[in-house]
Amino acid sequence: MQDFVTWLVGKADTTDEDQYALMASIIADIRQSSSPEEVLRERSALHVRDILNTPLVLHGFEIRQGDFEDSELNYYAAMTVGRQGREDTRVVTSGATKVLGKLWVLEEMGVWPQVIWFTGKQTSKGYQSLDMVSPTV
Repeated sequence: MQDFVTWLVGKADTTDEDQYALMASIIADIRQSSSPEEVLRERSALHVRDILNTPLVLHGFEIRQGDFEDSELNYYAAMTVGRQGREDTRVVTSGATKVLGKLWVLEEMGVWPQVIWFTGKQTSKGYQSLDMVSPTV
């Protein structure tokens, strides 16, 4: 578990260059718009609860320290996802320990991109347990 926490802390260290690259990516996405509707479309991050059971292509992720995420560890993943056969992407966030753990192992394997989907199951105490799985399993 200590290796996992150390990995989270290390991945969450961001520099000004990382922030600049993120902003540049958003501006580049906006510049590709071909209509006022596309320029003004929502570009904020979604939470995995908003897109459960939807096949997605996971291109990569960043780990960030959380202020309000539902994470026992106070870290969350900002994942870049898209739909198969499409170039546009969105950022989806999750602080679920299972999701963070799976990202850790996938990164160690170096197997990107991955086709995934997010699932949620109600626990007996009324919480939603979130997970990231393969839609083919």
